[in-house]
Amino acid sequence: MSGEPLKCPSCQSDIPDESRFCLKCGKEVAPAPAPAQAPPPEDDGSEVFAMMCMAFAFMLFFFSLAPFFMGIWIAGLAMLCVGVVLMLAGYRMIRVSKREHIEMIEKKAVKIKVKCRYCDSLNDEDSEKCSSCGATL
Repeated sequence: MSGEPLKCPSCQSDIPDESRFCLKCGKEVAPAPAPAQAPPPEDDGSEVFAMMCMAFAFMLFFFSLAPFFMGIWIAGLAMLCVGVVLMLAGYRMIRVSKREHIEMIEKKAVKIKVKCRYCDSLNDEDSEKCSSCGATL
């Protein structure tokens, strides 16, 4: 809600924000444009899966101590190896996910250009006048 009430274009009386018609003269009021919302980021679940792999790897590191204390060296080493593989896989998944996220942001950061209707030169989107001929965009 804005701090300033809407005004009727024909009779200049105050109109409630949610009203589509003027309460005094009955004219239809153009609705205020809805604020543009960025779409929510897409989550493919890869980061969650990576964190689960890393958590399972830490569990394996911890529980691999028991076979070592019991004298079963082979089982302890096997658990440690599996833990290291899971840790590396989780780390790689997180790095790839971050890299893809950065690439997506860089693609969106490309400036939009507006073509001048008189001289066909490209100008920045927020420019009011053409940089070549000075015409209003």
